[in-house]
Amino acid sequence: MQMSPYYVYRHCDPVTREAKYVGIGQYDRAWSVRKSQRKDRHFQWLQEQIKAGHTLQDIVEITHSNLTKEKALEIEKELILQNKYEFNELMNPDHWHRGRKYDKELAVFAKNLHTMGYGYLRIAALMGSAVPSSNHMRFKRMLENV
Repeated sequence: MQMSPYYVYRHCDPVTREAKYVGIGQYDRAWSVRKSQRKDRHFQWLQEQIKAGHTLQDIVEITHSNLTKEKALEIEKELILQNKYEFNELMNPDHWHRGRKYDKELAVFAKNLHTMGYGYLRIAALMGSAVPSSNHMRFKRMLENV
């Protein structure tokens, strides 16, 4: 039987062990602290932990491994909805307003457009994105969580 590279991980406070973020990944995703791959608040928190002398080994916890992508996404979503982690803003209904360009009503409207057959690029253009080709994934993630 072949091993699957997908897993579910958490970023935890190294002192209190309180989980701050949960995500899915494969390979080195859980240990990535690049600004381009994290939201600003999450990235800043990670940097603060490292400056305080903590290592990624202190922060990263793998909770489930050898998963299909679908199963990893299912577990991630369930954990986020149950625990409302601080840095899981896209899927956390309590944090809808943070970092959002569009309010929830517009997001529901966009989801209805997608249900009618509009693609993410077209929705991005209709919603006023100056460069739809670079923003369509943001709309895809937004619509997955409406």
